[in-house]
Amino acid sequence: MMVDLNNGSLPWFGQDSRDYTAQLKEYLLENEYMHACPLAFRSIMDYLRTLTYKQRPDYCGLESIFIQMLEAREITNNQPMDWEPAYIKRPEEAKKPAVVRKIKMVDSVVDLDKPTDGEKTQDSNTPQSGSG
Repeated sequence: MMVDLNNGSLPWFGQDSRDYTAQLKEYLLENEYMHACPLAFRSIMDYLRTLTYKQRPDYCGLESIFIQMLEAREITNNQPMDWEPAYIKRPEEAKKPAVVRKIKMVDSVVDLDKPTDGEKTQDSNTPQSGSG
């Protein structure tokens, strides 16, 4: 499910053959499909692959991986998702990236408040916040 949320869809969705679906899942999850996911997702998948059917996962450990990933991306529990009306209605929140937008970033830190080449930059004579 977490890969589906991150990548938008699963390539095996709608397949009727269980054998084909199992082979496709195994191949893709070990290769290129997981490379589009954050490292935390890959760590979780690697851990889950070590378990046998009857073993109980270390849910506290898995939760810890998620919490560390969210903290590294400065995502809080009270931050609205990008599809929630609260996020859409509050323009001051537009500068704060939504959870989904941040989770899709892979292994890099990007300053989302920094203008890109296509955006207008502030006039050099205009004082910027925090400068003295």
